[in-house]
Amino acid sequence: ILLLNRYQYVDMFQSPTWKTCMLCPDEEFLGIKDFTSHLRQAHCKKEGGSFTCHYGTNDLCQYLPLEGVSDEDYEQHILKIHVKIPVSMEDRSSSASDPEPTPPSVVSDKDRWTVFHASVNMPALLNDPGKGKQNDIFTQVWGSEFQRNNVSPSKHLRDIQHKHFRNYLKHTSGRIRTHLHQAEVCPVSGPAPSVEQNRALQLKEELAAIASFFYRSSFDLQDPDLFFQVFPVDKVSFKMNGCSSESSDAPGTSSYGLMASLKHHHDKLSHDLDIVEMHISSHISKQSLSFFNAMTSHGDIQGDISRTSGAVAATRAKLATAEDVAVRGPLSILPVIRRKQRTYKICQVVKMMATVQQTQPTIQLLLANSDFIGALELIRYTQDILLTDLVGIKAFRHLNSQLAELQKVIDTMVNSELAEYFQSDLTRPLEPDEPLISNSVVLGQLVQALLYLHKHSFLELYREECLSTLKAIFKDIVISTVSQCDYDFDTRASSGNLCEQVRGLDFNNWMILFNDILSKLLRLLIRVNATLSLILEEDQKRLVDAEDADAANNDSVKLRRSVRQTLANLCDQAHDKCSKFLLSRSKDGFFEKLTMSEFVRFTESVEKFASGTDAIIEKKGLTALRSALQSCSGKFVTKFHEDQKSKLVLLLESERWKQAEVPGEFQQIVSRVHSQGFETWDTASNDVMTTSKTLDCLTMGEEKFCVVSTVLMLLKMLVAYTQLVQQVPGLAADVLLKIIDILKLFNAKSCQLVLGAGAIELVNLKSITSKNLALCASCLKFVLTLQPHIKAFFERYLKDGHNSLFNELCTVRKDYEHHCSEIVSKLYHILERTVDAQLTKSMGDLRPSPSPSNSIKAMITQISKFHQSVWGTLPEDVSISIFVRCNNFVSSRSDQLLDAQGVKRDNGPMHLLVTTELNFYRDSINKLTGLNSLEFQSCWIS
Repeated sequence: ILLLNRYQYVDMFQSPTWKTCMLCPDEEFLGIKDFTSHLRQAHCKKEGGSFTCHYGTNDLCQYLPLEGVSDEDYEQHILKIHVKIPVSMEDRSSSASDPEPTPPSVVSDKDRWTVFHASVNMPALLNDPGKGKQNDIFTQVWGSEFQRNNVSPSKHLRDIQHKHFRNYLKHTSGRIRTHLHQAEVCPVSGPAPSVEQNRALQLKEELAAIASFFYRSSFDLQDPDLFFQVFPVDKVSFKMNGCSSESSDAPGTSSYGLMASLKHHHDKLSHDLDIVEMHISSHISKQSLSFFNAMTSHGDIQGDISRTSGAVAATRAKLATAEDVAVRGPLSILPVIRRKQRTYKICQVVKMMATVQQTQPTIQLLLANSDFIGALELIRYTQDILLTDLVGIKAFRHLNSQLAELQKVIDTMVNSELAEYFQSDLTRPLEPDEPLISNSVVLGQLVQALLYLHKHSFLELYREECLSTLKAIFKDIVISTVSQCDYDFDTRASSGNLCEQVRGLDFNNWMILFNDILSKLLRLLIRVNATLSLILEEDQKRLVDAEDADAANNDSVKLRRSVRQTLANLCDQAHDKCSKFLLSRSKDGFFEKLTMSEFVRFTESVEKFASGTDAIIEKKGLTALRSALQSCSGKFVTKFHEDQKSKLVLLLESERWKQAEVPGEFQQIVSRVHSQGFETWDTASNDVMTTSKTLDCLTMGEEKFCVVSTVLMLLKMLVAYTQLVQQVPGLAADVLLKIIDILKLFNAKSCQLVLGAGAIELVNLKSITSKNLALCASCLKFVLTLQPHIKAFFERYLKDGHNSLFNELCTVRKDYEHHCSEIVSKLYHILERTVDAQLTKSMGDLRPSPSPSNSIKAMITQISKFHQSVWGTLPEDVSISIFVRCNNFVSSRSDQLLDAQGVKRDNGPMHLLVTTELNFYRDSINKLTGLNSLEFQSCWIS
């Protein structure tokens, strides 16, 4: 709803694709919210907690998985695909061909600075443990993000200091010391409470200690709850099992304990009574004046009493006359009324006997109409009447046992009919258009009858029928598929058993058979789930009218537990059958021979079935089928890895270490990995590359890498490994080990071929040139750049307990970095040997000759060739570092050679000659590409 409210104005910028429904042309919508509500109601299905979209051609949306997504992902899917709301502002602004503006995006704008960032994070401010003990509250508890500002003093307030109070403190210090001394000698206390106050307070506390129920206006010991509050039985300290046998009142016996407890309780009540009486006496004493006033009017009261007594006597005489006239006569009617009531009761009993006599024919009629619940309730009501209202009537002395036998007959009938229903329901065709429950009314009546009888054994019967049906379906599908298959079996397979014939199928035919098995087994389990759900619904209906709620709830809990166990057992049996089928097919190395696309089809089918059963039992776990899939996947991954290693070794051994042209598809792979990582690679769609332009090098971010053809193949291998992990996440740890192995292989083999000069013998290279070394270093740098993306990809699938794998990946990274540093050192040593040889010729034998000398020119020529071979191949900073080291070497080496010859810096002819040579070197180096700002420091030149 928040997303809908956010993008309500999107129709101002885009074409209104949500105005009408392409599947319901008569529907028109006023807003996006109405359109999305229509898609949810008319073109969406919910299975468990998953939502599947059917808004598209053939009632199928190609942008959403068939197994469905969560509610939030489905809402995002509608907005992105069907409403055409753009994902971010950056995607729209990066396209120059689309000038239409886009609404703001939560995803793209979350890192941009807004006015809401202009605030201080108070929770971090108040809970910063890194600051330690600070000088004041602000820096101590408000954290490092607190922005402290210096507050300038107000000009309206005078600067008050301690010296302003010095004279006052000096003047009052003597009086303060005298006051403190007197307070210590004679401490001052408050006035003591009076005796009356103490007595009132004590009475108030004593009254509060008396139980509150004694103050109730409705105090009545006939109330059982109130009686046991006054006389708490649980506090009587005696043993119940010894009361009858012990009659002694001696100490230590149970009777003695009982009397002691009762006496203690009696004393407590007496104490409470004394407190109340004392309180009444205190109250009367306070009202004594009123009492004496009442005594003074005692004579008047006596006269009033005499007059009242005479009036009462006259009234009694009148009442006696009224009794003779109006009471004694009507009382003679009461026996007649009682006789009438007894006659009415006898008549009701006779009618009840006549009704009970018709019980058995009525039960037969109800059973003829399959109303088992009505018959069972009639039996129970009749038995209750026989045990209460008609007890002792000899005419019905055998009726109770007859009804019990009739109830057993009904139990047998219901069980037999339920077994027939289960057989007919489970043997129905497993087609998608078939209803989940064949006859819910009949099933509901039978289940209600068995639940009424508290019989849950029908679940075991249903489980056995389901297992028999599962085995029969499995066998029928295999026989039907094998018989209809056009595959040409050999003589051994055709004459063998069914397993051998199945093993003779090729992948496509076997996959058809396997998918048919999984789909029909899943439909069967869905039907079973629907049947068991109906049983639970009938049980809930029974709970509504249950008389004994506790017993009914206990039975319901047992029934739900049995239903869950039955459903889980059937799913486990289905998984076991499928896993045995997979393991029997994998005996001849069938799964190791599959291609990547075939293996993906296979894993998708298995995972779809496993997810379906997980949704049925509402629990995900490692089942037998998933274990079999992991076993087959492990074999496939091992074979796949061996093939990739062999392929990589062949490519490296045939590599001539020349720069390869990069097809556009590889650049797209690198760009996508750099921006989104390996996670976004879709194995199902195999994203079609949109460009065929070849490039000189790979570009990742702002870095460019010159690579050989083997590195391009290695990139494809890494993408294939990550695609495999996306399809089978359980193989993430194993696949990461394989990737580490193949990265180690590439590093070791490239080191052997380039640094170890193994490529000279394998591909007949004349020598390993600086160009070859630089190209090898660039390839290693590119693989190093990929490793953080590989680690980030596997961190999504491997949570805890796999630190050793990531540590191993870090070790591989260090090996690559060490290898690169060795190559850079090798390149520098090559340049150093060349420069040293020419510099020794030039500076070792200085002669007045045309300057610059031929040796310096030759050295510059060699350095230019070296620069041409490494510049643009190695990263710019690495190349510059090599030439910086070269300049330092030329400066130090020239000083050594000139010192050996005794040349001094005296501005003489030899000094000028050296200066000319070194200036020529410096100018020549600065003319090379990228080295124009390179400094050359020497004491021989200014």
